[in-house]
Amino acid sequence: ELSDCSIRLPASGALPAQEVKCHRLALCSTSGYCFQKFLGPDAPSTLDLPELPDDAELRRQMPLQSLFQLVLRFAYGGQKWEPLETLVTPESCPGLYALAKLLDARGLVIAAEAMDLNPGTAAKLLYVASQLKDQADFQSALDRSLDVVRDGFGPLCLSPPHMGLLAKLPVSLLLRLLEQDALNVPQEENVLRFVRHILWRRLLREEKLLTLSGGLEGLESEGLQLRWESMAEDGHGSDGSNGSPAVDRYSASAAAPEGSADIPELSHRIPAESGTTISLTALKGEEVLFAAKLPINLEEPAAEDLRQEAFLQDGKSVTICYKYTLSEAPAEDAPAAPVAPAAEGAEGAEGAEGAEEVKESTKPDAALSAEETKRLLGVVRFGQLDHQQLLLAVKDPVLEKAGAQPHLLGALSARLAVYEAAEAAATVSAPSARPSTRGAQPAPQATQATEAVAPPPAAPPVPPEEGSPVLLRGSMGATLFPCTCGEGRMQLRQAEGRFVARCNRLASCGQAIWLPSCVVAAAVDGHCAVCALRLGAEVRTLTVRLGRDQCRALRKLPSGVDTLRGMCIAGCHDMLSILG
Repeated sequence: ELSDCSIRLPASGALPAQEVKCHRLALCSTSGYCFQKFLGPDAPSTLDLPELPDDAELRRQMPLQSLFQLVLRFAYGGQKWEPLETLVTPESCPGLYALAKLLDARGLVIAAEAMDLNPGTAAKLLYVASQLKDQADFQSALDRSLDVVRDGFGPLCLSPPHMGLLAKLPVSLLLRLLEQDALNVPQEENVLRFVRHILWRRLLREEKLLTLSGGLEGLESEGLQLRWESMAEDGHGSDGSNGSPAVDRYSASAAAPEGSADIPELSHRIPAESGTTISLTALKGEEVLFAAKLPINLEEPAAEDLRQEAFLQDGKSVTICYKYTLSEAPAEDAPAAPVAPAAEGAEGAEGAEGAEEVKESTKPDAALSAEETKRLLGVVRFGQLDHQQLLLAVKDPVLEKAGAQPHLLGALSARLAVYEAAEAAATVSAPSARPSTRGAQPAPQATQATEAVAPPPAAPPVPPEEGSPVLLRGSMGATLFPCTCGEGRMQLRQAEGRFVARCNRLASCGQAIWLPSCVVAAAVDGHCAVCALRLGAEVRTLTVRLGRDQCRALRKLPSGVDTLRGMCIAGCHDMLSILG
């Protein structure tokens, strides 16, 4: 009854908007924001909190109704941290710190800053600070959380929620993080997987609109209140062990009526590319009742009477009966290319104008421009990936769409540059390994390759006028891999002025794989572990050299490179089609 003001709190989740009665003295002594608003004869009796950007993720990280109760405890508890010590958790600390900054509650800011940050808390703080940095000074929080995320990046990449949160960050922050030598990852493959997920969720490409509905059989639904969630998952990028990070644009949720086992209509976008799967989850409160993968055929615009078995947490089996429709999703406008910020020391209007241009691209989870895509690919040290990882990446549709092929082809060549002539090897320099990955690296490539197998002889120079193919010594008739006929072996031969892998049972089989006409020299070099496991037999790889007059093919390789090592033609990648 003695209160003299109110704070209006917006709706938060299932909680409706409400007003909290307070005292001006307590608020103004704690918060500079309240002091300014309540100061003067025309001061309002009811005050709104600073407005948050329209971002669902930010509102999840900052539930204002519960956070403001902590602010009140601090204000009415003599502005001491002790009343909050048992109430503030690592999950709520980033939101509390951010609200204290917006309210200019300096004592609470100092107390919250003293809390230790773990990598997961730092990831949340990094996201919150990146979205609010235009409303208050969050630079110190950005710098501190970026350092903690950098040091704990390896474990964060194994957590889909944290990986998804970081993937929403503005590209400028992602580049600051991923370009660092000090980034703590066990293998460079972790960086590639993270960048690939950013590309999967933020590249502009063809999408479809999925509408899904149905019901359950075999579940007692009386008195049951279910909430359903549907989400598109990245079938190529996820290893299936931890799941795929959720993407707001590729997911939807809805509650079913009480006592109903029906699946309400769920509608959201999905990428129109092979490998996309749909994850359907049923929740009872916060408890996951079951989760199932639903097959979706992108070639069929609609399907009905589909059935999929799922298992409850207690092991009981239920049947999902569903139907879906696919339609073309509205195309999105391509983002404008961001303008690089002015160089340090720049003064005047030019610097201010450049900063404003960069600011426009900080929307969370914003679609990538061509320049941003190029820069993200540039942070991956492709030369530090192993041969199998590179071959799998060559076949990846998302990386191909992003334009990663030149990086991958360059890395495949650079890995075996020890075999090149000195002048050719000088043009290929793989980026150095991050210190955290060196413990997991194999022995230096030159030593390892020399001990494992003697390098093949250098290719003789191609006759300048004739340009006829040269089969290096020791390779004529060499067996590459088993033929699909089941009886013969594919052997490296020359015919009609080109290289060809032919079955040695030519009369009865006739199977042949022709190398592109741009290949002017070839030799058998190493082994392909991927195809050896798949075929259950030894599979040899090739060294091929392209003719210097083959301009069209050479443009697909890094500048100065005309030789590819470790090329497998048994089917684990499409290098033959890339070379034309």
